[in-house]
Amino acid sequence: MPAPGVTGSSGAGRRGCGLECHPRSDKIMASTGGKRMSLSALVLAAGEGTRMKSRLPKVLHRVCGRPMIAWVLGALEDLKKEGVLQRVLVVVGNGGEEVEKLVGGAAECVFQEERKGTGHAVMTAAPLIREEEVLVLTGDSPLITSGTLRRLCLLHRSSGAAVTILGTVMDDPTGYGRIRRDDAGKVLGIVEECQATEEEKRIREVNTSTYVFDWSLLSGVLPRLKADNVKGEYFLTDAVSILAGEGKRLATLITEDPDEVMGVNSRYDLARAEAVMRQRINRRWMEEGVTMEDPSTVYIGAEVTLGRDTLLRPMVILEGKTVVGEGCVLGPGVRIEDSRLGNGVVAEQAVIRGSELEDGVTVGPYASLRPGTVLRAAAKAG
Repeated sequence: MPAPGVTGSSGAGRRGCGLECHPRSDKIMASTGGKRMSLSALVLAAGEGTRMKSRLPKVLHRVCGRPMIAWVLGALEDLKKEGVLQRVLVVVGNGGEEVEKLVGGAAECVFQEERKGTGHAVMTAAPLIREEEVLVLTGDSPLITSGTLRRLCLLHRSSGAAVTILGTVMDDPTGYGRIRRDDAGKVLGIVEECQATEEEKRIREVNTSTYVFDWSLLSGVLPRLKADNVKGEYFLTDAVSILAGEGKRLATLITEDPDEVMGVNSRYDLARAEAVMRQRINRRWMEEGVTMEDPSTVYIGAEVTLGRDTLLRPMVILEGKTVVGEGCVLGPGVRIEDSRLGNGVVAEQAVIRGSELEDGVTVGPYASLRPGTVLRAAAKAG
């Protein structure tokens, strides 16, 4: 019997993976009978981002001070460190040079000169893929976690599936492709919303555009994709339907957190992603011993570091590479950017930029420290 969550000829289980998903690569290797499977990741980042109405490439828009694609690459870097993932490729298009500069040495960039859909993006990168498996995901999904990607890879390897799909269930699935199943729960394919019937549009189980494919099978299917749809594009989801139609085993991992797999396609989506990420960051620091009187008014950037027993009062904004020591009291009404604060620093109604404050410094109220300012221990300003 296939593992829970795997759909093959038997049409087994429908929800979740039902497997113990361990972070270590040796556990993943054990699930394949001791054989170490090679895995590359392909990040699709060539979208025009029309609804963003911006000259900036969509994946470079920031969430909590960090470009969206940097969050995705960070999750993949965790898998590389664990030995689960060997290589990362990024397909770029609109503003590709800017994206390539941001990516740097974290991945290899592939330029998609013509944007003809997700299937075409994979076709563009195909000559560079030499691994046995490929993890495909989008560069505009900043909330995806390494834990979920790890579980997806583990399920794929333990199930022997041709493709493993990351899905979720949404109250409002508008804009997402729907996962089609038969009465027994077997996956029949994925239908894009632009091609869905009214009945299919009522399906709440959606595709998140994140998959793990057996590369030998996917590469054999890619030449058979057709752009005979209303968008005139090659859909990667058609490859899933072809594999299902050939009786290949498919698996699904259904995440219980729809926010994690949210794609950012508009400024409204960007604001939603920012809010979710801010909650994650704030919770992390509270768990590390930082007190927040009103977390909803505290903004902490992705690269900020905080010491224990620090108190953040309302309306505190911490940005850039700011480092805050232990036992500080910040706020209300404080903005700090790219600065270093020692232990026991107190700041109220102040703006601090590019400055260094030693232990016991007091700043404010109504003070502004310009870049290059250094306040020695126990000094007062404002």
